[in-house]
Amino acid sequence: MKIAPDKRMKWATQADLSSLPELKRDSARRVLLALAYHANQETLICRIAHETLAEFAAISSTTVKRAIKLLEEAMLVSVRRSRRWKSMYMIMIGDMGEGEFARMVEMFKTGSSLNEMGEALTVSMVTYITE
Repeated sequence: MKIAPDKRMKWATQADLSSLPELKRDSARRVLLALAYHANQETLICRIAHETLAEFAAISSTTVKRAIKLLEEAMLVSVRRSRRWKSMYMIMIGDMGEGEFARMVEMFKTGSSLNEMGEALTVSMVTYITE
């Protein structure tokens, strides 16, 4: 299932950030929009440098790192960190409960194939896409 750029951007614009500290919401929203923009339309994954995200979001790399941590805690983004290459980010579009989110994060971080992850994501995204 392909998620068009306008749907990804709409999701990032409307994602609930109310659980984040008020002063951090703007930078978190900017990073989320940058990740949504750069995400692959089928896998919702992007491999991108903090510097690129910072440039796109017009904030510092340090602020990007802090925002990513907050977005992870809010279950909007999953990160597969790498010391050798750029980290990979998966935006968590859809109406996932905590259990589904944990399962997707586990699949993502343990290196499940993109096909397996895509099939699992399709189930949680159907509600969002049809809205």
